[in-house]
Amino acid sequence: MTISSMFAKKNSRAHAFTLMELLLVVVLLGVLAGVVFPRLRGSVRAAGLDEAAQRLAALVRFARAESVRRALKIRLTLDLPRGTCSLSLQNADSTGAEDFTEFDDPLLDAEHALPQGVRFGRIRQNEQLVRSAVIVFNPDGVSEPYSIELADQTHRVFLVEIGAWVDQVTVTRQKEPAP
Repeated sequence: MTISSMFAKKNSRAHAFTLMELLLVVVLLGVLAGVVFPRLRGSVRAAGLDEAAQRLAALVRFARAESVRRALKIRLTLDLPRGTCSLSLQNADSTGAEDFTEFDDPLLDAEHALPQGVRFGRIRQNEQLVRSAVIVFNPDGVSEPYSIELADQTHRVFLVEIGAWVDQVTVTRQKEPAP
């Protein structure tokens, strides 16, 4: 056996992996996936909850702006059991103050559904707990103050607070559900 043939065998063996090394890598990847994937799923759920809270706040801001622009009342109705909300417009031709109609715009007349796994939590109007919410924005943009909780299955809670005045809409993440 020559030195060059020994060197060739040794070098070819150094580039190969043993079955034990391959199994160790597969086991480590499995453990890593078992730790990382559940956390990623939680992050995706949290993003859905955050998006729902931001979309609700945007809908509130839009309703307020439209009530001022059109000089009419705009109504935001939250359907708690179905997890949807919708807008309606005061009928300008009506003599009744509470006669509302659609916008005649498919985008504005659409029901806005919460993402899967997100639900309405507690709703407060003027610090009083209420079972349903119909928020009316007057022609000057003023409304009753509301506090709306959005929650997911992991008990994360976002709070959308609607102040009485035009520029008062905030979204905050709560550490624990409110008592």
